[in-house]
Amino acid sequence: MKFTLTEFDKAILLGIFIVTKGKKGEKVKEKIILSKFPMRQRKNARIAINRLIRFGLLKKENDSYSLTEKGIKEAKKLLVEGAPIWGVTIQRV
Repeated sequence: MKFTLTEFDKAILLGIFIVTKGKKGEKVKEKIILSKFPMRQRKNARIAINRLIRFGLLKKENDSYSLTEKGIKEAKKLLVEGAPIWGVTIQRV
């Protein structure tokens, strides 16, 4: 399945990756994730989390989320690319 991540999706995926230190089984509570966003952005954060679950990048267990193998791979790819998150493109030579 082909999917495109929004800036918000990327921010949440990388945030969870950093908090869990890239470990597959580590869980992060939804309350902790949402507390990092301003009140007016929390609805968008929930929508982005649900998109990441639908894409198979996150797994929900009770009120916690953990990265899947696919999610770890995608987060590492985003870390290597880095700049596209902030709207800057990398030109490969």
